[in-house]
Amino acid sequence: ENNHRREGIIIRFDEKWDWIESNQFKKFAEKTEHRSGYGDYYSLPIVTFNNNSTIIDSIKIKQLNSAQFILDGFRNGEISTSQAFDIEKLSSYIALVDLFGGVHSTALQNIRLYYNPITNKLECTL
Repeated sequence: ENNHRREGIIIRFDEKWDWIESNQFKKFAEKTEHRSGYGDYYSLPIVTFNNNSTIIDSIKIKQLNSAQFILDGFRNGEISTSQAFDIEKLSSYIALVDLFGGVHSTALQNIRLYYNPITNKLECTL
């Protein structure tokens, strides 16, 4: 709403498992094949911010379920990029990241995605 958009949830990957795995396998830091995989892109849970307010709001729960379904389908190759994301906003985001050298924002633990309840697509947030 602050950005003149319909209220929608913001999702992210729960990086807790990535940090736990990273710490457990610290002695093999240069060899990612020694990591178990429970803290990687394909296994990290998809969560929202303000979880306490989300679980008591039926509309936010539906939005969370839709957003999780879309992102999970995308990362498993079941949903195409154009089905999961607003392509114009995604391309603008990638161009800005490249232009300003902000690749840190594309790290798994820094990705934030807005679920647009009107388009039923995900949008990258800066």
